[in-house]
Amino acid sequence: MSQAIAKSRQNSFIPPYCPNPNCSNHRNPVAEFFRRKGKILVKKYPGYNKRFQCKTCGRYFVFSAFALDYRCRSNSFEKIFWSSTQGMSNRSIARMLGFSEHKVRQSLKLLARQALLRWELLAKNLTVREPLAYDGFETFIRSQYDINNINHLVGKKSLFVYDFNYSHLNRKGKMTELQREKLKQIEEKFGRYPTDRVRIQTKNIFQRILKTNNTPLILHTDEHKTYQLVLGNDLGKHGILHQVTNSKKCRNGKNPLFPVNHLDMKIRHFLKSCTRETIAFNKNEAGLMDRIILFLASKNFMRGKFIKGKIGDNEKSPAMIVGITKKIFSFKEFFFGRMTAFQVHIRECWREFYYRKFVFARYEMAAYSGC
Repeated sequence: MSQAIAKSRQNSFIPPYCPNPNCSNHRNPVAEFFRRKGKILVKKYPGYNKRFQCKTCGRYFVFSAFALDYRCRSNSFEKIFWSSTQGMSNRSIARMLGFSEHKVRQSLKLLARQALLRWELLAKNLTVREPLAYDGFETFIRSQYDINNINHLVGKKSLFVYDFNYSHLNRKGKMTELQREKLKQIEEKFGRYPTDRVRIQTKNIFQRILKTNNTPLILHTDEHKTYQLVLGNDLGKHGILHQVTNSKKCRNGKNPLFPVNHLDMKIRHFLKSCTRETIAFNKNEAGLMDRIILFLASKNFMRGKFIKGKIGDNEKSPAMIVGITKKIFSFKEFFFGRMTAFQVHIRECWREFYYRKFVFARYEMAAYSGC
């Protein structure tokens, strides 16, 4: 951002809400709830900070109170964001920037929350006008005894990610005697995860997307029995035309499930904690979803549909194709202005991502070694 633009933006800035969480103008600000109170001198350009006062609570606040880097010693959010979404682990980012790994985690936490709010704000009037593909991929946290499933609902033409969820899974597959014994000890101490979480989360995500669609929805999935149970028993295929594709079919651009296969491939490639046989796995659900949220936000709003291919595909982001934005956002454009959950309504499923409170999470679990 040039100095002239920075100065012009500050002079024309209108506070979106009162920073005082106990003020009525924090949740539901009225028009002209503030009065301008001069400026204070600062070391950064343009040398001053516009000051305001809330007419209701009388609190003073400045222009920079709504900036992403407010009261931060160094503004490295952009470097942390792009490094995280381009395949670097948290510790590698910390070594590169000379920070602690804790600072990187806290920065990703703040960025993920702001990305959720911005996503909801931009997509609040979104209507589905294309077929959708639904599927997910499995990864783990802490160790391979804590498996999880992340499902995505992706536009077939635009590759826009409309929705996503998170489900805990119990460990499955072949195990050695030692692994079975270790799993038995864990389950005796902490219990098993519910076996119907994927079904419940899938039902919720389908119900939400039906509210944004006025015409019969065309949905592509694989032969997963859970999806068929939800559509056949729980929803009765109400307003949904379900088309099933064998998961062994060649995964190229002609495959109806290409949107989710392409997304899973990108996540495996660009997120270090989700690559195969990684040692950079996340230690809890919140850390994993912070990275997932930031990558999906960058894919929807900050990148072209494809990196390679036709010029027209590169010139438009998935959000531009579905019609909710007019340009590919830069980092500063997408994350401009700090918001809170009081200013933007967050869908129920995403609240656990924002507040970092996951149902059935084993936060209290003592550290144990995975096999």
